Amino acid sequence: MTVSDSTHTPQSAPPPSAANPTGATPYLGEHLYGVPEDLVMPGALDLDCDERLWVPQANGVWFRPLPFSINGSFVNLLRVRKAGVLSRHRHAGPVHAFCLRGRWHYLEHDWRAEQGGYAFETPGDIHTLVVPEGVDEMSEWQANLACSSERRPARG
Repeated sequence: MTVSDSTHTPQSAPPPSAANPTGATPYLGEHLYGVPEDLVMPGALDLDCDERLWVPQANGVWFRPLPFSINGSFVNLLRVRKAGVLSRHRHAGPVHAFCLRGRWHYLEHDWRAEQGGYAFETPGDIHTLVVPEGVDEMSEWQANLACSSERRPARG
């Protein structure tokens, strides 16, 4: 049995161009329903960008929002220009973090996040964020992922 899609007209591959120097065949079908366009943010990791892009969160603490999703996930940059305890918090979903400047740690764990390092934070962990003395600026990239609110049946 063969199924044909009458709404799709095959097209030939485009010739090589600056966007496609190899002339490889891109996907030529229709854009899928409900799939948003890509988001591209040149200079997203420029920590010395226009100060107006940083949102004050507390004294000496700012964040720079990148994408936010309707499902509760978000990506942002965090910038801290003070030492000490920032906050005790818990994430509902997993968090991926890259330390871009300085260093930080959690009182509840032995590990330290340092410039160039990566940390994965498990959902539900409660921790207290600290920027140590001697750190003029700590900046990190964070991806806070939504956690499914789906309930599983109780075991019985």
